[in-house]
Amino acid sequence: MLVALSIAIAMSAAYTALDIAARVTVAKGRAQAIWLCCGAVAMGVGIWAMHFIGMLAFRLPFTVEYDFKTVAVSVLPPIVASGLALFLVSRETLGWPRLTVGSLCMGSGIVSMHYTGMAAMRMPVTMQYDRLTVIGSVVIAIAVSFVGLFLVYRLRADETYQFRKRLLASAAIGAAIPTTHYTGMAAARFIPDGIDSNVLLGDLRAPVNGGPLAVWVIFSTVVIFTIAWTSTFLDRLKDSELKFKTLAKKEELLNKQLRKSEAQQRQKTEELQTALNTLKSVQTQLIHSEKMSGLGQLVAGVAHEINNPVNFIHGNIKYAKEYTQDLLRLIALYRQYYPEPTEEIVDYLEDIEFDFLQSDLIQVLSSMSMGTERIREIVLSLRNFSRMDEGALKSVDLHEGLDNTLMILRHRLNSTSESPAVNVIRSYDVLPEIDCYPGQVNQVFMNILANALDALESAGKEGVITIRTSLFGDDWVEVAIADNGPGIPEDVRTRIFDPFFTTKPVGKGTGMGLSISYKIIVERHSGKLDCMSSADQGTEFVIRMPIHQAASEG
Repeated sequence: MLVALSIAIAMSAAYTALDIAARVTVAKGRAQAIWLCCGAVAMGVGIWAMHFIGMLAFRLPFTVEYDFKTVAVSVLPPIVASGLALFLVSRETLGWPRLTVGSLCMGSGIVSMHYTGMAAMRMPVTMQYDRLTVIGSVVIAIAVSFVGLFLVYRLRADETYQFRKRLLASAAIGAAIPTTHYTGMAAARFIPDGIDSNVLLGDLRAPVNGGPLAVWVIFSTVVIFTIAWTSTFLDRLKDSELKFKTLAKKEELLNKQLRKSEAQQRQKTEELQTALNTLKSVQTQLIHSEKMSGLGQLVAGVAHEINNPVNFIHGNIKYAKEYTQDLLRLIALYRQYYPEPTEEIVDYLEDIEFDFLQSDLIQVLSSMSMGTERIREIVLSLRNFSRMDEGALKSVDLHEGLDNTLMILRHRLNSTSESPAVNVIRSYDVLPEIDCYPGQVNQVFMNILANALDALESAGKEGVITIRTSLFGDDWVEVAIADNGPGIPEDVRTRIFDPFFTTKPVGKGTGMGLSISYKIIVERHSGKLDCMSSADQGTEFVIRMPIHQAASEG
């Protein structure tokens, strides 16, 4: 029983050494020295306790007592040897020379403790040793120390998966260390000293003071192991807590970096989206400006080419009418003084229906005169609307721009098979001429009026467009264009000035008309463009512009 207990103590001491070696390896400075001392005491006391528990199991046929002072002194060699061994295996590298030196020191400490403990025995016989057996015990101690130190060095890493390996290693070391002890005890020879030799044949006896010694050894061992195991457990718990806190900090840092990265990515995405929208807007505006410029040039060119022949026709219709009237008077005089024309002339007059021709010809010429006058008005409206010769600020009459725009859209105001007529109500106040870019302002009028006509056509009812102008304060003018169409829902109304936003079918709108109009009024003319509308209540656009633009504008 005591032999098994001694082996168990040896295994416990080996495991404690393995466990503390891990703490010594990771610790630094003063903490490393404390752990080194703790490991040396735990390992040395474990070996010492294993020896004396084994000695208590030793039965002799004579009285044996132990000298407690010698017993106490015997614990010092294994403590010193264990401290030196732990110091060696805690280094970063452990070469064969260092391992050999450590094994010799550790083996010497174990042997010194054993034979010092044996010397603590007080008995009526002389104890001698068999040299070969003693040498064998020393060799075994050194070999066990060599293997033990090697295993401690290899298993010192404080990792969870090392637990099983440590248990196996501590079992092997714990089983090997008692071999030195029991080999050393086998080397002892007991010779009678002044007593009958038959004493050696008596009953086997336990040591006289074995009880107090056992209590002292077991109590010391339990206290030392408890302190060592508790310390390593608390230290490992503290390390785990520190690792957890470190991992938590790393996780928090990673989360912060992730959130920061996500925020930067969102910001970059938003910047890219903004840049893309700006690029699209600028591209569309450039295309639109180029298109309007080309259209303006085309309109101006067509108007110029049409204007010359129309003026020629219009100017000559007056003379054609006078000449026709002279010819008709001449024919009337012939009929008056020659009332009996030849039969051929009478037949021809009947064929051409001369009486009808005579009355209708003047009306035809009058209609031609009205038609050419109408063409001249349209050409003038086109030229005024395009304003190709006015790229700078000009003082213009807004009413003229509104009327020219309505003139161009006149064909859409008339009733057709698909939509009824649209009635336009003008309510013009007396306005001064304002400083603006006429072509751009006319473009705004065209976009708003065209959208109003689109809304009225989609409604399919007789529409009314009201155009109202007035002074706004002392230095501003206001133009309000309202329709009685289906109106604009609130969620759509808040976005109508956004680039590329449109509610029209594909091919009928680009979503840039009102966006460009907003830029023309607000950015180009420092004005305001507002929209008031609700579903089924119609829509009203209100344009407000200063009468005089700042000198830096344009």
